Amino acid sequence: MLRIPPHKKLLSYLTPIRIRKSSGTENPLLELFIYQGQYQLATTDALYSDGTRYKPIRIACKYLKDKMSDIKSVLMLGTGLGSGVQILAEYGCNAKYTLVEYDRTVLDWAMELMPGDLAKRITPVCIDAQQFMNENTQKFDLIIVDIFRSRIVPDFVTSRTFLEQCKHAINPNGYWVLNYIEQLNESWDSKSIAIHNVFPTSSQVDHDINKIVIAKV
Repeated sequence: MLRIPPHKKLLSYLTPIRIRKSSGTENPLLELFIYQGQYQLATTDALYSDGTRYKPIRIACKYLKDKMSDIKSVLMLGTGLGSGVQILAEYGCNAKYTLVEYDRTVLDWAMELMPGDLAKRITPVCIDAQQFMNENTQKFDLIIVDIFRSRIVPDFVTSRTFLEQCKHAINPNGYWVLNYIEQLNESWDSKSIAIHNVFPTSSQVDHDINKIVIAKV
């Protein structure tokens, strides 16, 4: 675990405090902040993690809170700093996790900041999510898709091929979660229909510019 001087932790409750600045293997700029006691990961134009405050995952966990005891294996495609793992644990999920992240620096920071008891249950994989799913043979109780390049969700995420790969990788009675940001120049309706065609028992929760889709298999 990263050790932060006490005075910086206190200051973080007034303003974000930058802890690190670096270039990633896939992102030209990465900045690690601590704000109000939680770690944040920022690029030039996006915030990828906000500790256990990360709202899209909190919304999904609230939706699935009665199912947490049934979830034993979780695949996270796109990890940020591992907010999803910590939020799931907060909701009582005692699972093993596979974290897939294509930027080695981001993945290394996520593992460094992860509490030790959770880190022991994580298998980190540094690979592009699309490639991972092309090669994957494992099954999971829950798959969370939280993939962004800047503030853009790559097109492959809502493609029939990728959606079918996700569905095939989920155990019976398992769940699939997507965090999506709709852009002004696109139609969410067509993407929503594509998702519903693969996951007919899906629900959508809107939060600001985010659309959180939760589906049961």
